[in-house]
Amino acid sequence: MAEKPEELETPEDKLQRAKELYGRGSRNYYVKAYSEAADDLSQACAIFADIHGPTADECGMPYLLYAKSMIAVGQEENKVLDVPDEEDEDEEEGEGEVENPEEESEDTASKGTESATEEVIQVNGSAPATEPTPTTEPVAKTNGTAAPIVDAKPGTSSGVVNGEAEDEEEAGEANNLEVAWEVLELAAVIFARQGESAYENLAEALTELAGISFENSHFDIAIKDYSKALEVHNRMEKTNRRHVAEIYFQIGLSHLMLNDFDESIEAFKKAGEILDAEIDFLKLKEQTDELAADIKDLEETRGEIVLKIIEVEETKQVSIEEVKRELEKLMNHEPEKENVPGPSSSGASSSAEKPKATDISHLIKRKKPDAPAGTEVEESPAKKQATGE
Repeated sequence: MAEKPEELETPEDKLQRAKELYGRGSRNYYVKAYSEAADDLSQACAIFADIHGPTADECGMPYLLYAKSMIAVGQEENKVLDVPDEEDEDEEEGEGEVENPEEESEDTASKGTESATEEVIQVNGSAPATEPTPTTEPVAKTNGTAAPIVDAKPGTSSGVVNGEAEDEEEAGEANNLEVAWEVLELAAVIFARQGESAYENLAEALTELAGISFENSHFDIAIKDYSKALEVHNRMEKTNRRHVAEIYFQIGLSHLMLNDFDESIEAFKKAGEILDAEIDFLKLKEQTDELAADIKDLEETRGEIVLKIIEVEETKQVSIEEVKRELEKLMNHEPEKENVPGPSSSGASSSAEKPKATDISHLIKRKKPDAPAGTEVEESPAKKQATGE
């Protein structure tokens, strides 16, 4: 049956199409076809927002899944971006064996372009277009401003010309994260309003927001959002220990990037304690091969956390020793600087001794102390001469 043109669709038809797009986008996401998932979910979000409103309950899950798809697309683009760099290194190693450098450089650039194009095709499942063609659809209007949903087309330009491809890829990844951030904020508002029934979704949205902040090196903001996610987990009747441990681990990494070593170690230790509790809980169950493998993975993760704690403690110690060395250098150089005569030092001392404009103590004559009995104060020769006269 042929689809109706959009202008002839009834609200019921649009809603049905949105549900189909959401279902297809969800399937694409879980089979890791993130680009296709982002396309489908973008359209679904636009229709849901148009029919129900930008902050309606029906938009919560589509927003969340769409944002996660955009984050995954950005990560895939970042992987594709690394491919030409490796090929360039191989080309540099073989430059000494080239007889005609000009012809070889042209061939190499052509091969690099073809290789990058093949990588993009493998990721996206379709050949990239020659020019970027993002499209925007209005999803929400908050305070009179439209929040766009962008149908990102990853890998839209695969030619390597004067580094333009890398710039476009980086700009595309930043745009993906920006869109994901805006959509996640809307999703968090919806889930927070829904209350206890949406705690799990709210915690996930906050965790994803924190992850974007971490990727953008806004570690202090990441810590705040991770902490909010922990608060939501604490309100749940049944919380997922692994998710909580992962959040604590990310908090530890964020503190580490800020050189907050003590807070970092504390967060890593908390993550380890939660994993220990999960391992002990699993060991009480009837053991199966699958459960044994799961326990083994958790124990390996626990071991990695222990190594991370040791690494941070060593880094902290090295940092303290470096600070001590710098202080010792400053203390050793200070006496030398004070003893070195020069116009600058005399000028500094004279300016330091100069009284302030509001200080009139230097204008007040002080009474001489009385000389002790039996002692004579030797007068200056000028005063003796004046007295004698």
